[in-house]
Amino acid sequence: MSTEIKTIEAFSVTGFQARTTNAAEQNPQTGKIGGLWQQFFGSPLFQPTAGVVGVYSHYESDAMGTFDVTAGVPSDAIASGAAPANTQTVQIQAGQYLVFRGKGAMPQAVIDAWGQIWQHFGQPRTDVARVYRTDFEQYIGADEVAIHIGVRQLG
Repeated sequence: MSTEIKTIEAFSVTGFQARTTNAAEQNPQTGKIGGLWQQFFGSPLFQPTAGVVGVYSHYESDAMGTFDVTAGVPSDAIASGAAPANTQTVQIQAGQYLVFRGKGAMPQAVIDAWGQIWQHFGQPRTDVARVYRTDFEQYIGADEVAIHIGVRQLG
């Protein structure tokens, strides 16, 4: 899987949010992400032309701690006052992101891309390190995703 580093300007995403851990997501009875996406896709907030974004934020520590997941759309795509009352807005922080791409049937393409991310960062790195501030999935059509992982340069 090829990757690229991109500099991203800050932007906001509005959507439905849950707090979870990677360990909880390994068990269908404790995982929250699948239900979060079902809630989003069944809501008036879901507009395929607005752009669909999944955000990982408010990390307690690293991949082992708790974090927030938001399933939503860019905030500027929502008409003023049109967001459902139970939504949250999260800021994507400006900075450098290492971008991984997945293509194929969803959600398997996303699962496979995250597998590549875990493998990539599971090895000692000399080029970049994860910063655990904000990471996000940007859905490009029905069968493609670009996962942006916040990083800082090493050395």
